[in-house]
Order: sequence, then structure tokens, then C-alpha cells
Amino acid sequence: MKRLFLTLALLALSSVVNAQQPTFPQDLTLAWFLPTLYEDDSPIEPGDLANIRLECARHTGELVVNDLVPVPTSLLPGDRQERTFPDVIQSSGTYTCYGWAITVEGISSDASSPGVKRVRGKPRVIVFE
Repeated sequence: MKRLFLTLALLALSSVVNAQQPTFPQDLTLAWFLPTLYEDDSPIEPGDLANIRLECARHTGELVVNDLVPVPTSLLPGDRQERTFPDVIQSSGTYTCYGWAITVEGISSDASSPGVKRVRGKPRVIVFE
């Protein structure tokens, strides 16, 4: 069985730190690059990827994102994809996100490395690589 190789390292881009008190709720945008290889180093073919599963939780353990994002057939392995989740950031704090890639056969990658974002003001984009 082919196993999907995926490392989704999250890079948090700079967030806007307002001089005033930030307003909530805020949107959260996650972006990632689709994986290109299986664990055996064979290439992921166009159309092999079905979904990206995303989870983000606040430091308190409260899950703020739990979504399955379809991969359009127009996207190729290595392409960038993103999703905005409106009004999920309810207060300042630390948010941790993970991602999993899932093939059309239902094979799932291991969880990505955790991406951690401390929200003080309006976050811009968290990028999976």
C-alpha cells in the first residue's frame, strides 16, 4: 500500500498588532502547499488528492476549526490552497493548527508539525509548507 508523505510545517506570518485593543471575533486564514510525494518517494499524480483535513485549537483546548477542505481537480501537487474561517478567533490567546492530506483512496498522511500562532491583534495568514 502506498502511504502518503506529507509534512505540513506551519509558518505564521506576522500579525497586525494594533495600538488599540483588538476587536473580536476575527477571521483565520490557513494556507498550505499540496504534497508532491508519497513516503516511498513516488510522485503524487494529479487527481490523487481528495481533501485536506484541518484542525485548530485554542490553548485552552477549545477546537475552533475542524474542517475537511476538498482539493479541486484543477489543483496540482505542489499548488497552494487556502481557506478562511470567519469569526473563529474569539479572543487573544495561542492557537495551534494541524493538517492532514487525504487521497481519493482514503489514505491519510500523518499530522503535520504543529503550527502555533499567538493572537494579539488581527492575524493575517498561517501558511502550511
